[in-house]
Amino acid sequence: MDISEWIKQSKEIHNAHLDTKIKVIGIIGKDYPDHGKGDNINSYLRENVFAVASSEKEACTIQAHFSEDEQILFLVMNGVDDVSNIRKCLLTPEKSVNNYFDAMAESELKQQRMLHFLFISCHFIIIFEQTSRIDLDFIRILKKVNVTRIQLRKKVNQRLISDGLREIQFNNRLLSPNESEGRMVIPRVLIAFQRNNIRSDVNTSKKHLQRELYEKLEKSLDNQFTDILKLFDLIDSGSSSLCQLNETIPCVHLLNPKIVKRDIVTEMFESLMAEIENKTNTTPHLASNNSFVKFLEDNFRSEKNEISLEKVIDLMTTLQCILDGSIEESPSSTQMQNFIRRIETDHLEEARRLYTNETRPASKELRRGGYLLEKESAETVKIRSKEEHMMRFSDATHYIESVVGINSKQVLSDMQSKCNELWQSDMRACESISMMGHPCIRKVHPTYGDQTTPESRWTPHDASNTLVSTCICGRKQLIRKEPFSVKEANFDFYENPEFKCCKRLWRFQFQLYQEDGDDKDFQDIMWADRESNSLRAAKKLAQQEDDLADAMDDLLSLQEESTSTAEETDSDLDDIQIGSEDSLSGSLESSGSEMYVRPSSKYEEPSKTERELAVEHAKRLQKLENSGKTDEFLMTVPNSMSPGKLPLFPSFYLCSLGDSSVYSHGNGLKSQPNFKLGGDYLSPAIVFLNVASDVWNRDLNKIRSEDFSRKCGKETKDDVARVKLFVGFEYECSRGHRFFVDYAGEPLIYPKGSNVVRESTHRASLGDVLQADLPIRRPCTCRKAPLKSAQLQKIHVVTPKAPVHITIDPKILIPGHEGVYGTGQEPLELHHSKYYILHLPVVYSSPSSGTWMPEEYNPDREGTLLGGAIKVVYKPVLSFRW
Repeated sequence: MDISEWIKQSKEIHNAHLDTKIKVIGIIGKDYPDHGKGDNINSYLRENVFAVASSEKEACTIQAHFSEDEQILFLVMNGVDDVSNIRKCLLTPEKSVNNYFDAMAESELKQQRMLHFLFISCHFIIIFEQTSRIDLDFIRILKKVNVTRIQLRKKVNQRLISDGLREIQFNNRLLSPNESEGRMVIPRVLIAFQRNNIRSDVNTSKKHLQRELYEKLEKSLDNQFTDILKLFDLIDSGSSSLCQLNETIPCVHLLNPKIVKRDIVTEMFESLMAEIENKTNTTPHLASNNSFVKFLEDNFRSEKNEISLEKVIDLMTTLQCILDGSIEESPSSTQMQNFIRRIETDHLEEARRLYTNETRPASKELRRGGYLLEKESAETVKIRSKEEHMMRFSDATHYIESVVGINSKQVLSDMQSKCNELWQSDMRACESISMMGHPCIRKVHPTYGDQTTPESRWTPHDASNTLVSTCICGRKQLIRKEPFSVKEANFDFYENPEFKCCKRLWRFQFQLYQEDGDDKDFQDIMWADRESNSLRAAKKLAQQEDDLADAMDDLLSLQEESTSTAEETDSDLDDIQIGSEDSLSGSLESSGSEMYVRPSSKYEEPSKTERELAVEHAKRLQKLENSGKTDEFLMTVPNSMSPGKLPLFPSFYLCSLGDSSVYSHGNGLKSQPNFKLGGDYLSPAIVFLNVASDVWNRDLNKIRSEDFSRKCGKETKDDVARVKLFVGFEYECSRGHRFFVDYAGEPLIYPKGSNVVRESTHRASLGDVLQADLPIRRPCTCRKAPLKSAQLQKIHVVTPKAPVHITIDPKILIPGHEGVYGTGQEPLELHHSKYYILHLPVVYSSPSSGTWMPEEYNPDREGTLLGGAIKVVYKPVLSFRW
């Protein structure tokens, strides 16, 4: 009968024996299909009371039986390793568990509670071992039970006191006050081995020799068992002891009933003496030849029965709090749970190594004296993108799925949490996409404008990729990092202090968005160091004439030097021609164009760095957002879809290199680096004008009288005038390669030794480059793989010395983008006899269409510069005719 059922029914069933003094015996061991631990007790009782546990109800329970003849209460524990419990865990696990190992862990926890119950309520504990060896795993379980007993003894003692059981004498072995906490008795332990190592055919003729061997083996096992209990602090530890041994009677018995015979005469004599002394009741089964029965009786007689059956029932009722776990604050982990947890921890650690790509550390066998015999190495923690994170996480997941058979969902969840934590805290890459389509490789960081961090911690993005770009005048190239905003791509780079050549040039001032009032401090620094138009208009005519004279002298000397020093470096040529541009500034002043700004003498002052520009721009945006003006301006390139809005920064640049004589068609552009050999020549373009011949000749003579150059337009006798421009549509790839194209969009490369003037005139007659639609992107002329995409970056225009009005107004179509991109201004007016360069945006972007990022060349996504961007019309010098 189960212990809980026996407690409920015992007072009714054993009503006549409630005052009988009894002993409580606990039985511990393993059941096998053909033999159970209760079989020996059945032999002792001569009745089949304890059968081999086979039903589910008998799994992990305590079976109780009170023998009225023996005045003994037997408590047989069915534990974890019994066949019934194993069968239950395999077939029908409880609802509270998910798998076999969880069910076994639950069984271990119940077993620990039952052992705790037995070791504080039994006079004797009999351990049955199915082999001839001591099971150390079971001894470790007893050690854990003892730890639990010590932890809960105060609570158990309080229950005993509250139920009035503390003062009851349980046996004749008195306990000290400390030892009495949490238990009624310190049980004596007996152990019986079901098998032995003695061969049955040895010395069969001499039975007394076999008995001697048995006694020696029992003595040896007794000593081993005693030493093991001491080693685990289960005995001889005062109040911390779990049990005790009899000092005189052996605690170990070796079962072999077929060979060992008992001395029946001695047993009868002892029985007779017991009856005379009235020490115990009659025991009719003493005549049996079972030596184990004598072993038990010798130990049971060693102490008297002191406690009544009724008090034992009351004690068992009180101690049920141990069996149901209600007295525990939190369930302690079992050996199986610790084992599963350790295995899962090892698998999680291995999965983490796979995720972080760390080298497995050296094994413990290689560690001696605090040193490693094998070098440990671990890869430095790498910043990873989301794609790399998912790839590594997939490897770790595959590993967990292949090695973890139980709790796989929980282990996978833990691994995912760990990997995500590592990625988010130490390994996650920023992954902001640059204007070239590559992600930032830095760890997640605060960038410009992040209001959650101080300005000192703002750091730029880094795609770990560079490209070579040319300044707006084309005379210097620098390596630049990939930009991460339209402003970085189209503006910040070209304000680099290294581009002194561009700072000295005349530049068109595009209209930009400016705030009113205090916001004037945020005006774009592009124009901050330039002189105002009113100051330029106040220049004296005498000073202009002196400047023009100096300009001619410098120009002539420049042409002579360029012919004699053709093999000099690009930097030397830059310095020479930049000086000539400064001296040619007077001719632009005399044009009266109010939209051009003359360079100030302040250009020598250091310019702001890209970081300073980015910080100022971020602060400006914050101020505009706070004032609610974000819909009044453009953060992108001007587009026909957003008319009337001015940009915060220019994406187009228009500058003048100086007088048209700077360019010699026979020599080409010798000061422009990284052009293909034979590819640094502009294309001549002939424009026919319908004019009145007399007025044309008059205006032409007027220009001659105001110009010191000998090269002027030709007079005409017809009503059709002809003027010649030199134009160049320059493409540039990310490697810095540059080339011009013809009317068909093909690279314009002249063979070595060819007559450039004659051949260019022939090519110009094949098609009109001014009216041709040209691609924004086309394959570069690179020979090195991979092939790069070249983008239309500059439009060169050398205007003729004639009374004409020349304008440039680019219209650009981008695939997938709405509207037409342009400067956002009226057509830009170009003065006659000058060399201009219009620098186009690097990145095209609009609020409605997003950003057009450079990519591998695709003929379906090359974009178009519409023809007719450059227009030439006759412009009379005088407003009347004669």
